[in-house]
Parts: sequence; C-alpha cells; structure tokens
Amino acid sequence: MNVLFIMSHDISLRFGCYGDATAVTPAVDRLAAESMVFENHFCQYALCAPSRTNIFTGCRPDTTGRFTIGNETWYDSFRKRNPWARTLPEHLMGHGWRTQSLHKLYHECENDPPSWSEEPWYAPWEDAPEWTPDDFECMDRATRYRNPESRKLMEERFETLIAREPNAATEFKRWRGPAVEAAEVSDRAYPAGKVASRACRELHRHGGGRPFFLGVGFAVTHLPWLSPRRYWDLIPEEKVTPVDGTLIEGIADRYRVFGNEAYQYFETDYLVPGASRGWKPTPRDAVRMTRGYYAAISYLDAQIGRILEALEEEGLREKTIVLFTTDHGFSIGEHGHWGKHCIHEPDLRTPLIIRAPGFPPGRTGRLTEHVDLFPTICDLLNVATPGFVEGRSLAPLLAEPDRPWTKAVFSQVRSNEETGYSVRSDRFRYNRWVDHEGTIVQEELYDYHEDPGETRSVRAERRYSATLEEMRELFDLSGFRLN
Repeated sequence: MNVLFIMSHDISLRFGCYGDATAVTPAVDRLAAESMVFENHFCQYALCAPSRTNIFTGCRPDTTGRFTIGNETWYDSFRKRNPWARTLPEHLMGHGWRTQSLHKLYHECENDPPSWSEEPWYAPWEDAPEWTPDDFECMDRATRYRNPESRKLMEERFETLIAREPNAATEFKRWRGPAVEAAEVSDRAYPAGKVASRACRELHRHGGGRPFFLGVGFAVTHLPWLSPRRYWDLIPEEKVTPVDGTLIEGIADRYRVFGNEAYQYFETDYLVPGASRGWKPTPRDAVRMTRGYYAAISYLDAQIGRILEALEEEGLREKTIVLFTTDHGFSIGEHGHWGKHCIHEPDLRTPLIIRAPGFPPGRTGRLTEHVDLFPTICDLLNVATPGFVEGRSLAPLLAEPDRPWTKAVFSQVRSNEETGYSVRSDRFRYNRWVDHEGTIVQEELYDYHEDPGETRSVRAERRYSATLEEMRELFDLSGFRLN
C-alpha cells in the first residue's frame, strides 16, 4: 500500500466540503466525497515548523522542544537530544517504503537525509532579480512574484532598507512585495504548478516494486497569496465579505492578537514593538486580501486535482492512501487578527481528509489532532507504531466514525516568556496562560454552542463555574506531553 500525503499552509476549514460558501474547491470536494472527512481536527501549535514537527514525529511540542522556526539543522540536533526519535517517513523507509519529499513538506530547507530515500526536491528558482542576496530564503521570496509592479515594489523596499541598514540585506521580511498578486500567467508559472507537475511525474514513473510514501508540500496558501488571474475570476469581488473583526471580550489585550502577519506586506517598520497588534487593513485592502486568499486556495485545489488525476491514470487509486491536511489554521480578520500563532479556533482548526482503500466515505465529528497522523498511517499500513508516538490511530474512526472517542485535544503556543495552553472539548475551549515560573496569569473559557464565533470568554460567569472546573481537570490530564 502506498501513501500520498498532501499538505499545504495556513488554511482553516476554507473548503466547500466544510461548508464554506466562498470557497471554489471542486477537486478537494470530490476527494472529500470519497473519503472520511474529519470535522474537528486540530493542530498542536499554530506555527509552521513546530506543527510540521508534531505531525512527522508524532510528538507534542513539550516533547519535541520546538516552539520557533529553527533552521535546516534542527532535526540533527533533535536526534542528538533524543536518540529514540524517528520521523514518520524515516520509520516507513526502515520498513521498506520509498520515501520522497516534494517542496515544502518539512519547513523551508530542512532536508533531513535520514527521512528520505532520495534528496528532497524543491521547485526551482527562476529569473531572480540581480539584487537578491545569495540566501535560500531570500531567493525563495524574491522569485515568487510574476508581475513587474510587484517586483518593483520589492526592489524599492530592499534599496530603502540597505541604504539605512547595509547589514540587513538578508532580512527578507523587511523588503516584502505586495500581500496578493493576480498575474496573467499559466499555472506552471508559480511554484505550486511546478510542484504538481513534479508530483505527477513521480506518480507516472512509479513502476511497481517498493511501495512509496510521496509527501507533497504546497506553500501557495502562505502569504503572499499569489495565483494566476483565472483563479481570481472564480472569486468575484461582490462575493467577498470580509470577516467581522470583533475583538474577544473578557481577556487581556496581549492575548487577543500576537502580531498581524499581513502587516509586514503593508508596512516596512513592522519590527517596532507592538506595531502590528493594532494594525488592521482598510476595507478595500480587506476585500482584496480575502479575495486573494480564496483565489490561492482555488489554485491549490486545481493542483491537487492534477495529482489525483495522475494517481487514477496510473491505476494506483486502490493501492494508495490519500491524506490531505494543512500545518495549521489561519485567521483572515477573525478577532482583528490576520495571521496565526494564537490559541483560538481559526488558528488551530485544520482540515483533515483521508481516503483509504477498503474504508467507506463519511464524516466524523470526533476530536482529532495532528499527532494522530503518524500512528494512523502506521496502522493503515500494518506497520508497528513506535512507542514514543504520543498520538492515537484514527483507523477505528474510518470504520466507525461515531464511536466513542477522546474527550479533548491539546494545543499550545509561546509568546515572549509566557506559554498558552489550550484544551478543546466538544463544546468548550479552555485556555491557560502561565509565565516562566508556571504561575497562571490568564484563563479563558469559550462556549461554542452559545458563541460559535468565539467572541467572549465566559470564564468569569458564575453559571460556568462547574464547566471551568471540568475543563481544568482535563488540563491536568497532562495531554500536552504524554511520555
């Protein structure tokens, strides 16, 4: 049995199959109709690198020790600290699978040779501007844009920066281009199209023999949101209604928003402490960014469709498990936030769709989380799950989606010297913030039956006192680190 593991960036439940009326996602919707759709799936950490590490090690953040982006040697140091550790592809390779990584499966340039049968592949850079610093991330960012006006803005910001700070040339976050782009180009002009083409090529060259684990990572839904014009045409402006950015009531200001990521594309002084927290786009910019985001999702959807078609053409459908998810969610204005890194619903909730031969399609509302993916894949392949894995196989839910399941899932985030822990049950979310000494500095409680938009914390309301104690007990089950 093969595994096709498709992953993208920064998307909550923004697909038609999850009820989003703005989304135009026919390929993912077709896949969902043939698969098990997990309606309450959550990440452990709403930041790219830590979350991907949780997926591919099956371990929670307090076990991996990863709370920031890190660098290309992170997995090397992780193995030195934890000799017992293996990644999911590394584990499968040891059991006979050929493992491949295309583009952004781990974070950026983390090749991690022990995980792969061959060197990871990245979409090639093309026509990099002459001024681009010779640095992986700088080259990656500078070559993304296709419109001349976008590249001109980026160059102007770069020149302004180095005139003021000559040693800051590689600080690409300070010379970004625009937040969105719609170019009159083909699908293959941007990296996402190249990634899909490479994935199709790998499927076409599979000649049987060893089973494969093919990991396909897309970055198209990470800011900046860049896509061919035809995907913008699928999302007419009059169809776009920006999210109501009402701030959450009942919590301290510093726990509402942890920096608006989109701010970096509008202002070049984003390093000013606290500057991005109070930022919000103009109504016109909010419409354009929302439209650009959904256009990028449609562009992603089309590339996923191409890959699934190639799988069918090669007669591999009944021999391949297909899994689609994203590293974490993303707020597009909810709670006044344009970004991730918060322990609230839009940042933590992600899609999960699994099509496994021999299992019927369906939907489940049971609570699941990213650390469950490692043991699920192992279970479906009849490979023993390593003892260090902290998740739970979801295979039983594929057969019986309404069976009794876990009471809660667990997420967390760090901000400065404080850590926020979050426990999500079927109805409630309980957040606890602690300082570096472990002292509780903030508690939050949300009731999704009465307040699905998560607009106020009810922690101080007397009618929720018993619920608050129940959620504290779930917190004390130590779901943040099981080993």
